[in-house]
Amino acid sequence: MAGELQVMLVAVQPEQQRRGLGRQVLQALLLQAQELGCSKASLEVAASNRAAIHLYGALGFISCGQRSGYYRNGEDALLKCLDLKQIQDRTDNRPE
Repeated sequence: MAGELQVMLVAVQPEQQRRGLGRQVLQALLLQAQELGCSKASLEVAASNRAAIHLYGALGFISCGQRSGYYRNGEDALLKCLDLKQIQDRTDNRPE
């Protein structure tokens, strides 16, 4: 939908994880989407992916639905949504 960002994939090499790189990439993406006029962002995340769920929550994403059996292994996907007008407070440490 016009004016909305759909995040399809965010990945960090396993040996580079837990260094804040995923957060930096997402913050930059969200800020750029906001600057381009997007008002909302959404994504799907595996219900078992606690690290990603925590990261998305820290950035302000909230639960807005579920897709039962979404993944090939039958796992559910949680839908997460974000009002991009609300991101400024969470992105004060903007990546350069």
